[in-house]
Amino acid sequence: MAVPLPEVRDKIRGYLENDDLIWDLDTFFTVIKCSGIMDKHLIDNYFQTSLQLVECEKQEVKNLGLMLLSLNSFNNGFYRNPAIVDKMADILENSIQVNKPRHRGQNGGYFRK
Repeated sequence: MAVPLPEVRDKIRGYLENDDLIWDLDTFFTVIKCSGIMDKHLIDNYFQTSLQLVECEKQEVKNLGLMLLSLNSFNNGFYRNPAIVDKMADILENSIQVNKPRHRGQNGGYFRK
């Protein structure tokens, strides 16, 4: 038996306010994507909350970015949020700058560019 879409939205809203969301980011994303939720406010809230939870983990930020890109489809109303994309890009760019690899110099030593 299918769960009505308004009930799915209400459940997701409830979980977004719960501190346990970090353990279920992928699960909730799958529900949002597969159920065809087009509620921009709800999806914005999901990504903002999720980004706050994982912003110190660059791999998780990257995964969240891939999730965000995959919502730009017919099922989810071609969802876009440039502000969240910009924040993700800033986090990843800062991570790259901090972890920039050392390069071999002319004298054989290593230095940071």
